[in-house]
Amino acid sequence: MAHDASFRSAPPGISIGHHKYGALPHEKPPKFVNQVEALEFMWKMLNRKDILKQIWDVLERGATAWAVARAILYKAILEGYVLMPLAMLMMPKVQSMIVVIGKSKKINVKSMPKFRDKTVDSKIKQHIDQKLGRQTPAPLPRSALKQYLMPKAEDITKAHESFMKSKGPNPGLLDQLKNQQQVGE
Repeated sequence: MAHDASFRSAPPGISIGHHKYGALPHEKPPKFVNQVEALEFMWKMLNRKDILKQIWDVLERGATAWAVARAILYKAILEGYVLMPLAMLMMPKVQSMIVVIGKSKKINVKSMPKFRDKTVDSKIKQHIDQKLGRQTPAPLPRSALKQYLMPKAEDITKAHESFMKSKGPNPGLLDQLKNQQQVGE
């Protein structure tokens, strides 16, 4: 019996990830699973002189505390200190640490990047609608929204009373479902 040559060659894609699983730090269990311990470690690391100089330099160049915290936590994930869910929980606290570090050197730290203004978006939408010949509907006033979206108190009490009076789902419907399950088995 002849052997197929394809079984003697490397599988496709072996060159993409030729390391053994578990060799990289983020492929092992994290060093911290407790948020308090991870934040204490992070605070100690951020207060090292070499790290402080780097953070001050980046903040003086105009980086936001959010961007610096995101980069630090991304590195913490890659180096196996924390997992992504814990890093997401730590984000506001690490961001606050960066703000405190920046203010310690009297740097005016921006905490969040500027996002687009919603009024600008609505003006752009109106402009596009005008160019395409569409009518932009006028926004409903809050009183109309309240009237249509908020149920009245008496409607809520009626619904509650009718629910309390009912004895559960339609018994005929339950029998039909039981019959369908028996036929399917």
